[in-house]
Amino acid sequence: MDKLDTNLEQQFDLNLIEAVKMNPVIYDRSHYNYKHFVRKAQTWKQIAESLGVPGKFFSSPITVVCVCRTVVCRYGAL
Repeated sequence: MDKLDTNLEQQFDLNLIEAVKMNPVIYDRSHYNYKHFVRKAQTWKQIAESLGVPGKFFSSPITVVCVCRTVVCRYGAL
């Protein structure tokens, strides 16, 4: 992978981290909408749109876990 691709990937990851931090409904179990699956799906769709990826990118819980795990492994805790 060349340096440009690495920089773009890193910027995507950092933007994803910031987007998740700004939406505690995704990760904060004490959030009043944490168990509201429709609200969480809408939030993930908004995050995908803000990052310029297809809305279905985060539609699967397995995909979300894999992406978040990869980001955490690269940069430490969110």
